[in-house]
Amino acid sequence: MAGLEEYAALSFTPQGQQALSLADMVLSYDHDHGQRLAAFEYLKRDGAQTENMGREPFRVSINLCFVGENVRAQVVLFAQILDEGPDGLFVDPLFGEFQATCEGFDRAAIDFD
Repeated sequence: MAGLEEYAALSFTPQGQQALSLADMVLSYDHDHGQRLAAFEYLKRDGAQTENMGREPFRVSINLCFVGENVRAQVVLFAQILDEGPDGLFVDPLFGEFQATCEGFDRAAIDFD
């Protein structure tokens, strides 16, 4: 598990844009890193044979929290940057730098408390 100081490097740099530091906004951070498998099942035989078909796409899910006086402006800017081009350089504290595509965001909410 990465230490807190390693999460300071967490960022996404869309092509042609400035780096977006995500370190101060992260609430949770999950990785999905698996293999693509083909399963071959046979009649009257329990189980199956499996064949490794290569690595699945690497997936990272990040829950962000935008805070401060200009929250609306931060979220709108984030959405505009992703709309202009979701491809870019992702810096992961565990796996380093790699090209990534941001699929967007969901469950956006504003808490006025």
